[in-house]
Amino acid sequence: MQLKKIALAIILSGTVASQNQCFAANDNEVSPANKTQVSMSFGSYSLKSVDKTVSALGAVSLGFTYRFFPRVSAIATYNNLMTFSSNISSIVSGIDVGAQYCFFTCSAMKQKIAGEALIVSWAPWGVQVGAGFSQRSVQLSNVSVGFSGPFAKAEVNYMLGDRFKVLGTTQYTMMINSSKTLNHLTFQLGLGFDFGENIYESAARPSSL
Repeated sequence: MQLKKIALAIILSGTVASQNQCFAANDNEVSPANKTQVSMSFGSYSLKSVDKTVSALGAVSLGFTYRFFPRVSAIATYNNLMTFSSNISSIVSGIDVGAQYCFFTCSAMKQKIAGEALIVSWAPWGVQVGAGFSQRSVQLSNVSVGFSGPFAKAEVNYMLGDRFKVLGTTQYTMMINSSKTLNHLTFQLGLGFDFGENIYESAARPSSL
C-alpha cells in the first residue's frame, strides 16, 4: 500500500513539472497556502500640481495583504514620498485602503492528493490589479495639508519559493483638497513574504475534540 502511494505521488508530480513544489502536512482541497502577505518596496515618483512637477527617487511603501478568496484580497499600504536634497525629509505620506484581483499565480497553492498527502506548488509569475481610496498628508513649508482621493495600481510578482516573491509595482494616485489637486505616479521594486494558515480550509477542519 505504501509503495502504491509513493508511485502515485511520482506520477502526479510529472503533471506539474512546470511548477515548483514541495510536500507539506495533510490538509483539505485546493486553496492558497498562505492567507497573508507583508511587503516593502522602494522606487521613484513623479508628483504633479497645476504649475509644477517634481520627479525623484524616494517612494517607500509598506504593504499588508489579506486574501479573502483565492484571487481577491484586501490591501492596506503606508506610503511615503521623500526628498534627499539637503537633508532627508518626508513631503507626502499616508495610507491606502482597497482591494485587488490576481491573475495567474500570486501565492503558492496547496492541493490534497489521493486523500492523503498535500502538494504545495507555485508558478513563477503573477499579476495583480487593484484600486481603492488614499489619504495623504502633504508637507508645505511648515504646514501639513490633508488630501484624499482614489488610486489605481498594477503589480507583477515573481515567486522565489512558496513564501518569498519579488514585486514590481506602479501606482497612480489622485489627491484632492478643496479646489486643489495633486497627482503622483510611482514605480517601485520590492520583496513580499507570505505567512499564516489558510483561512478557507482551517474553518472546515474537524475538531480534535
